[in-house]
Amino acid sequence: MRRYLSLLLLLMLSAQGAFCTDVLRETRAKAELGDVGAMNYLGYLLLSGEGGAERDAAEGVRWLTAAASRGDVKAASNIGWLYMEGEVVDRDYAKARRWLEVAAGGGLPVAMSLLGDLNRDGLGAPADTLMADSLYRRAFETGLADAGYKLYALREGELAALPAPEKVKAGRYFYLRGAPSEGVKLFYLASDEGDATADALLGDAYSRAVGVPYDHDLSLRYFTRAALGGNASAAFILGELLEFFPDALEGEELAPERRQAAYWLERAAEGGIVDAAAAEAALLGE
Repeated sequence: MRRYLSLLLLLMLSAQGAFCTDVLRETRAKAELGDVGAMNYLGYLLLSGEGGAERDAAEGVRWLTAAASRGDVKAASNIGWLYMEGEVVDRDYAKARRWLEVAAGGGLPVAMSLLGDLNRDGLGAPADTLMADSLYRRAFETGLADAGYKLYALREGELAALPAPEKVKAGRYFYLRGAPSEGVKLFYLASDEGDATADALLGDAYSRAVGVPYDHDLSLRYFTRAALGGNASAAFILGELLEFFPDALEGEELAPERRQAAYWLERAAEGGIVDAAAAEAALLGE
Protein backbone atom coordinates (compact mmCIF):
# COMPACT_ATOMS: atom_id res chain seq x y z
CA MET A 1 0.00 0.00 0.00
CA ARG A 2 2.79 2.38 0.92
CA ARG A 3 4.43 1.65 -2.43
CA TYR A 4 1.28 2.71 -4.31
CA LEU A 5 0.90 5.84 -2.14
CA SER A 6 4.50 6.79 -2.82
CA LEU A 7 3.99 6.29 -6.54
CA LEU A 8 0.81 8.38 -6.43
CA LEU A 9 2.66 11.14 -4.57
CA LEU A 10 5.45 11.12 -7.15
CA LEU A 11 2.91 11.36 -9.95
CA MET A 12 1.16 14.27 -8.21
CA LEU A 13 4.41 16.13 -7.67
CA SER A 14 5.42 15.51 -11.27
CA ALA A 15 2.06 16.84 -12.49
CA GLN A 16 2.40 19.87 -10.24
CA GLY A 17 5.88 20.56 -11.57
CA ALA A 18 4.64 20.27 -15.14
CA PHE A 19 1.76 22.62 -14.35
CA CYS A 20 4.15 25.20 -12.85
CA THR A 21 6.43 24.93 -15.87
CA ASP A 22 3.46 25.47 -18.18
CA VAL A 23 2.33 28.52 -16.19
CA LEU A 24 5.82 30.00 -16.29
CA ARG A 25 6.17 29.29 -20.04
CA GLU A 26 2.76 30.78 -20.85
CA THR A 27 3.37 33.83 -18.64
CA ARG A 28 6.73 34.49 -20.25
CA ALA A 29 5.26 34.10 -23.74
CA LYS A 30 2.51 36.62 -22.97
CA ALA A 31 4.98 39.01 -21.38
CA GLU A 32 7.25 38.89 -24.42
CA LEU A 33 4.22 39.78 -26.57
CA GLY A 34 3.63 42.90 -24.48
CA ASP A 35 0.92 41.80 -22.03
CA VAL A 36 1.58 44.13 -19.07
CA GLY A 37 -0.29 41.94 -16.58
CA ALA A 38 1.88 38.99 -17.60
CA MET A 39 4.99 41.17 -17.29
CA ASN A 40 4.05 42.02 -13.71
CA TYR A 41 3.28 38.39 -12.87
CA LEU A 42 6.48 37.16 -14.50
CA GLY A 43 8.43 39.68 -12.46
CA TYR A 44 6.77 38.34 -9.31
CA LEU A 45 7.55 34.72 -10.25
CA LEU A 46 11.21 35.53 -10.91
CA LEU A 47 11.56 37.49 -7.68
CA SER A 48 9.83 34.88 -5.53
CA GLY A 49 11.03 31.72 -7.26
CA GLU A 50 7.44 30.46 -7.40
CA GLY A 51 5.62 28.81 -10.28
CA GLY A 52 8.65 26.74 -11.22
CA ALA A 53 10.80 29.81 -11.87
CA GLU A 54 14.44 29.97 -10.86
CA ARG A 55 14.92 33.06 -8.74
CA ASP A 56 16.41 35.92 -10.73
CA ALA A 57 15.95 39.25 -8.96
CA ALA A 58 17.55 41.35 -11.68
CA GLU A 59 15.33 39.94 -14.42
CA GLY A 60 12.30 40.14 -12.15
CA VAL A 61 12.90 43.84 -11.54
CA ARG A 62 13.34 44.40 -15.28
CA TRP A 63 9.95 42.85 -16.02
CA LEU A 64 8.24 44.80 -13.24
CA THR A 65 9.77 48.02 -14.51
CA ALA A 66 8.70 47.22 -18.06
CA ALA A 67 5.12 46.61 -16.93
CA ALA A 68 5.09 49.76 -14.79
CA SER A 69 6.46 51.82 -17.67
CA ARG A 70 3.53 50.63 -19.77
CA GLY A 71 0.94 51.74 -17.22
CA ASP A 72 0.35 48.68 -15.04
CA VAL A 73 -0.43 50.21 -11.63
CA LYS A 74 0.19 46.98 -9.69
CA ALA A 75 3.65 46.71 -11.21
CA ALA A 76 4.28 50.39 -10.42
CA SER A 77 3.29 49.76 -6.81
CA ASN A 78 5.47 46.65 -6.64
CA ILE A 79 8.57 48.36 -8.03
CA GLY A 80 7.94 51.37 -5.79
CA TRP A 81 7.79 49.11 -2.76
CA LEU A 82 11.04 47.38 -3.80
CA TYR A 83 12.85 50.73 -4.00
CA MET A 84 11.32 51.73 -0.68
CA GLU A 85 12.39 48.54 1.11
CA GLY A 86 15.86 48.32 -0.42
CA GLU A 87 16.28 44.55 -0.13
CA VAL A 88 16.17 43.47 -3.77
CA VAL A 89 17.38 46.76 -5.24
CA ASP A 90 19.31 49.61 -3.68
CA ARG A 91 16.98 51.75 -1.59
CA ASP A 92 16.01 54.87 -3.51
CA TYR A 93 13.18 56.90 -2.04
CA ALA A 94 12.99 59.25 -5.02
CA LYS A 95 12.39 56.32 -7.38
CA ALA A 96 10.02 54.73 -4.89
CA ARG A 97 8.02 57.95 -4.73
CA ARG A 98 7.88 58.28 -8.53
CA TRP A 99 6.48 54.78 -9.03
CA LEU A 100 4.12 54.95 -6.07
CA GLU A 101 2.72 58.23 -7.38
CA VAL A 102 1.92 56.45 -10.65
CA ALA A 103 0.18 53.60 -8.82
CA ALA A 104 -1.66 55.89 -6.40
CA GLY A 105 -2.79 58.03 -9.31
CA GLY A 106 -4.20 54.85 -10.83
CA GLY A 107 -6.33 54.28 -7.74
CA LEU A 108 -4.37 51.52 -5.99
CA PRO A 109 -5.00 51.80 -2.20
CA VAL A 110 -1.80 50.05 -1.09
CA ALA A 111 0.26 52.49 -3.16
CA MET A 112 -1.61 55.42 -1.61
CA SER A 113 -0.77 54.10 1.83
CA LEU A 114 2.92 53.56 1.03
CA LEU A 115 3.14 56.99 -0.56
CA GLY A 116 1.54 58.35 2.58
CA ASP A 117 4.38 56.79 4.59
CA LEU A 118 6.95 58.59 2.44
CA ASN A 119 5.17 61.91 2.89
CA ARG A 120 4.69 61.36 6.62
CA ASP A 121 8.35 60.56 7.20
CA GLY A 122 9.85 63.00 4.68
CA LEU A 123 11.51 60.31 2.58
CA GLY A 124 12.52 61.30 -0.94
CA ALA A 125 11.04 64.78 -0.42
CA PRO A 126 10.24 67.12 2.51
CA ALA A 127 7.65 65.78 4.98
CA ASP A 128 4.07 66.69 4.14
CA THR A 129 1.63 65.44 6.78
CA LEU A 130 -1.35 67.02 5.03
CA MET A 131 -0.58 65.00 1.92
CA ALA A 132 -0.03 61.90 4.06
CA ASP A 133 -3.42 62.51 5.69
CA SER A 134 -5.10 62.81 2.29
CA LEU A 135 -3.45 59.65 0.96
CA TYR A 136 -4.29 57.59 4.05
CA ARG A 137 -7.90 58.77 3.90
CA ARG A 138 -8.24 57.85 0.24
CA ALA A 139 -6.73 54.42 0.85
CA PHE A 140 -8.86 53.83 3.95
CA GLU A 141 -12.07 54.87 2.25
CA THR A 142 -11.22 52.59 -0.66
CA GLY A 143 -11.12 49.64 1.74
CA LEU A 144 -7.54 49.37 3.06
CA ALA A 145 -7.98 49.02 6.82
CA ASP A 146 -4.25 49.40 7.54
CA ALA A 147 -4.38 52.96 6.21
CA GLY A 148 -6.99 53.74 8.86
CA TYR A 149 -4.59 52.76 11.64
CA LYS A 150 -1.90 54.95 10.10
CA LEU A 151 -4.33 57.85 9.77
CA TYR A 152 -5.35 57.58 13.42
CA ALA A 153 -1.73 57.48 14.56
CA LEU A 154 -0.95 60.53 12.43
CA ARG A 155 -3.81 62.57 13.94
CA GLU A 156 -4.08 61.02 17.40
CA GLY A 157 -3.20 64.19 19.31
CA GLU A 158 -5.61 66.34 17.31
CA LEU A 159 -8.41 63.80 17.63
CA ALA A 160 -7.96 63.55 21.39
CA ALA A 161 -8.31 67.34 21.69
CA LEU A 162 -11.69 67.46 19.93
CA PRO A 163 -14.90 68.19 21.89
CA ALA A 164 -16.77 65.03 22.86
CA PRO A 165 -19.41 65.18 20.06
CA GLU A 166 -16.63 65.59 17.49
CA LYS A 167 -14.74 62.68 19.02
CA VAL A 168 -17.87 60.57 18.52
CA LYS A 169 -18.17 61.71 14.91
CA ALA A 170 -14.51 60.93 14.21
CA GLY A 171 -14.83 57.64 16.09
CA ARG A 172 -17.73 56.55 13.87
CA TYR A 173 -15.56 57.27 10.83
CA PHE A 174 -13.03 54.66 11.95
CA TYR A 175 -15.54 52.30 13.56
CA LEU A 176 -17.64 51.88 10.43
CA ARG A 177 -14.85 51.66 7.86
CA GLY A 178 -12.68 48.79 9.01
CA ALA A 179 -10.55 50.20 11.83
CA PRO A 180 -13.06 49.83 14.69
CA SER A 181 -10.50 49.61 17.47
CA GLU A 182 -9.42 53.19 16.66
CA GLY A 183 -13.04 54.31 16.78
CA VAL A 184 -13.47 52.65 20.16
CA LYS A 185 -10.51 54.65 21.52
CA LEU A 186 -12.35 57.86 20.67
CA PHE A 187 -15.63 56.54 22.11
CA TYR A 188 -13.83 55.87 25.39
CA LEU A 189 -12.46 59.40 25.49
CA ALA A 190 -15.87 60.90 24.77
CA SER A 191 -17.51 58.57 27.30
CA ASP A 192 -15.11 59.83 29.97
CA GLU A 193 -16.46 63.31 29.20
CA GLY A 194 -20.03 62.15 29.78
CA ASP A 195 -21.20 61.73 26.19
CA ALA A 196 -24.21 59.38 26.12
CA THR A 197 -23.83 58.59 22.42
CA ALA A 198 -20.28 57.39 23.06
CA ASP A 199 -21.62 55.13 25.82
CA ALA A 200 -24.20 53.68 23.42
CA LEU A 201 -21.55 53.04 20.80
CA LEU A 202 -19.39 51.26 23.35
CA GLY A 203 -22.43 49.16 24.21
CA ASP A 204 -22.76 48.33 20.52
CA ALA A 205 -19.05 47.47 20.24
CA TYR A 206 -19.10 45.07 23.19
CA SER A 207 -22.38 43.49 22.08
CA ARG A 208 -21.03 42.64 18.62
CA ALA A 209 -17.30 42.23 19.36
CA VAL A 210 -16.41 45.08 17.02
CA GLY A 211 -13.05 46.60 17.93
CA VAL A 212 -13.19 44.93 21.37
CA PRO A 213 -13.82 41.39 22.65
CA TYR A 214 -17.42 40.36 23.19
CA ASP A 215 -18.59 41.20 26.73
CA HIS A 216 -22.31 41.05 27.54
CA ASP A 217 -21.94 42.66 30.97
CA LEU A 218 -19.95 45.63 29.67
CA SER A 219 -22.35 46.03 26.77
CA LEU A 220 -25.33 46.15 29.11
CA ARG A 221 -23.53 48.54 31.44
CA TYR A 222 -22.75 50.99 28.64
CA PHE A 223 -26.23 50.76 27.10
CA THR A 224 -27.76 51.43 30.51
CA ARG A 225 -25.47 54.37 31.12
CA ALA A 226 -26.30 55.75 27.67
CA ALA A 227 -30.03 55.33 28.21
CA LEU A 228 -29.83 57.08 31.58
CA GLY A 229 -27.92 59.85 29.81
CA GLY A 230 -30.78 60.35 27.35
CA ASN A 231 -29.68 58.36 24.31
CA ALA A 232 -32.89 57.19 22.62
CA SER A 233 -31.27 54.32 20.70
CA ALA A 234 -29.89 52.86 23.91
CA ALA A 235 -33.29 53.29 25.57
CA PHE A 236 -34.94 51.31 22.77
CA ILE A 237 -32.30 48.57 23.00
CA LEU A 238 -32.88 48.26 26.76
CA GLY A 239 -36.64 48.23 26.28
CA GLU A 240 -36.45 45.54 23.63
CA LEU A 241 -34.06 43.47 25.77
CA LEU A 242 -36.40 43.70 28.77
CA GLU A 243 -39.35 42.53 26.68
CA PHE A 244 -37.52 39.24 26.11
CA PHE A 245 -35.61 39.07 29.40
CA PRO A 246 -37.58 40.96 32.07
CA ASP A 247 -34.92 40.40 34.74
CA ALA A 248 -32.02 41.67 32.59
CA LEU A 249 -31.47 44.74 34.79
CA GLU A 250 -32.15 43.13 38.16
CA GLY A 251 -28.55 43.58 39.25
CA GLU A 252 -28.46 47.28 38.41
CA GLU A 253 -29.06 50.02 40.97
CA LEU A 254 -32.18 51.40 39.32
CA ALA A 255 -35.61 52.48 40.46
CA PRO A 256 -38.17 49.68 39.90
CA GLU A 257 -39.87 51.45 36.98
CA ARG A 258 -36.54 51.68 35.20
CA ARG A 259 -36.32 47.91 35.13
CA GLN A 260 -39.45 47.75 32.99
CA ALA A 261 -39.48 47.50 29.20
CA ALA A 262 -42.35 49.99 28.87
CA TYR A 263 -40.40 52.73 30.66
CA TRP A 264 -37.46 52.58 28.23
CA LEU A 265 -39.59 52.14 25.13
CA GLU A 266 -41.48 55.30 26.10
CA ARG A 267 -38.20 57.18 26.54
CA ALA A 268 -37.08 55.92 23.13
CA ALA A 269 -40.34 57.01 21.49
CA GLU A 270 -39.95 60.46 23.02
CA GLY A 271 -36.62 60.61 21.21
CA GLY A 272 -38.17 59.53 17.92
CA ILE A 273 -37.03 55.89 18.05
CA VAL A 274 -39.85 53.37 17.62
CA ASP A 275 -38.17 50.37 16.01
CA ALA A 276 -34.83 48.59 15.74
CA ALA A 277 -34.01 50.01 12.31
CA ALA A 278 -34.43 53.57 13.56
CA ALA A 279 -32.33 52.80 16.65
CA GLU A 280 -29.49 51.43 14.53
CA ALA A 281 -29.65 54.29 12.04
CA ALA A 282 -29.54 56.90 14.78
CA LEU A 283 -26.69 55.19 16.59
CA LEU A 284 -24.47 54.29 13.64
CA GLY A 285 -25.34 57.03 11.19
CA GLU A 286 -22.46 59.43 10.57
